[in-house]
Amino acid sequence: MKKYLIMGMLIVFGGASALFLTSKNVEAATTYTMAQVQAHNTSADCWAAVNNKVYNLTTYVTAHPGGAAAINAICGKDATAVFSAQHSGSTSANAMLVTNYIGDIAAVVVVPDITAPTIPTNLTSPTKTKNSIQLTWTASSDNKAVTGYKIYKDGILLGSTSGLQFNSTGLTASTSYQFTIAAYDTAGNTSAKTATLTVMTLAKNTTGTTTPNISKCHHDDDHEDRKEKKERKEKKDKKDKHAEYRNNFNAHTKNLIRKAEKIEREDD
Repeated sequence: MKKYLIMGMLIVFGGASALFLTSKNVEAATTYTMAQVQAHNTSADCWAAVNNKVYNLTTYVTAHPGGAAAINAICGKDATAVFSAQHSGSTSANAMLVTNYIGDIAAVVVVPDITAPTIPTNLTSPTKTKNSIQLTWTASSDNKAVTGYKIYKDGILLGSTSGLQFNSTGLTASTSYQFTIAAYDTAGNTSAKTATLTVMTLAKNTTGTTTPNISKCHHDDDHEDRKEKKERKEKKDKKDKHAEYRNNFNAHTKNLIRKAEKIEREDD
């Protein structure tokens, strides 16, 4: 098929015939998204996309030599594969597309994700042994999704996890290690590292693990409070008894003095 544009007319030659189309028919009116094409999906309103160009086939549904069903099947769809399989090299089919061309498929602009996750927080070590240290932290957030966390020991990448805890093993007893954590997302963006957490493993002769005993701490605090309150109460009771004794003594003394004065008056 050959095309020539002469004085605003597009002439399409195929075989012995020539199809004359005005330039208005072939100039792109606008661009469309596939979502817009998909909205025109009935025989009464039929659009289709072929090779990233949009065609309004509504008037061609009943005119299609192969029957309306074939056109109805591609309404609102990308018909590139179907059209190529059925009409590759067909002059009349390509000429039909030219007459029904209304625009192009808009290019899809993919905006790259360059936003890193937030820095993990609350990095701590709840338990440790003479050859292992457990780490936990609070989750990061991201504009898309956090994929996982990278764990660094003494500045060297130790491993990664999708969870919020990690157990560092194979360590040496009575040795300090420095840990940091960084979060990363699906695009590979990585957050800054957390503040360094320094943890020392237990001594060689230590058995089991160490875990902060919060309940014991609270129990000890309560015990100290009760002991202090008891001591204050005992001091107050002692002071009150002393005051009571002094008051009673004074009252008794005054009473004796009055009696003595009375006897002395009677003798006179």
